[in-house]
Amino acid sequence: MRKNFSFLLCFSLTAISLVFGSSLSFAKAKNGPAVTEKQPAWQDRAIGAAFKTLSKALISATDLEKLKQENIKKIKGMDEEKFRSRYSDYFNIINQAPLLQSKYRLSKDMTRQQAIERLKGLDKKELCDMVDSVPDSVIAQEFNKNVEKYKSKVENQDFSQKIDYIWGRVREKITGSKIP
Repeated sequence: MRKNFSFLLCFSLTAISLVFGSSLSFAKAKNGPAVTEKQPAWQDRAIGAAFKTLSKALISATDLEKLKQENIKKIKGMDEEKFRSRYSDYFNIINQAPLLQSKYRLSKDMTRQQAIERLKGLDKKELCDMVDSVPDSVIAQEFNKNVEKYKSKVENQDFSQKIDYIWGRVREKITGSKIP
């Protein structure tokens, strides 16, 4: 399962990572939005805006230094195979966000030491910029994966309730705190 590491590499994708695999979407159903084959662009924008706003609010309220140290410790504790496997999963998502990839020098062959150095140098402004660098469609795709993953919990919820539920799961993974 993806851990806090995705937060520091690409915070909103943890949703997002964050975490939060097909391009499923919503259509109006009797009990609110239901998953369908095609997603309108406005929903991608709505999902992207919601998660970007929530992500930036969490970033501003987070003890970033503590979180960075916890994640650096986890990375150092991983063997090379585990790091490669996890990072490869993240990079498949990061690869869909070219601005994020180029601006923050996130390459497919990044080493553990390079990842640690990048994490050490991140500040809250950069993390917010990273969040804004992720296309809404990528965030929506990750959101929809999570809707499918938690289908039994969200199938009778409306659109905003689904966002709230999925965000709660993302926040749990980032902060380590259980969300009701």
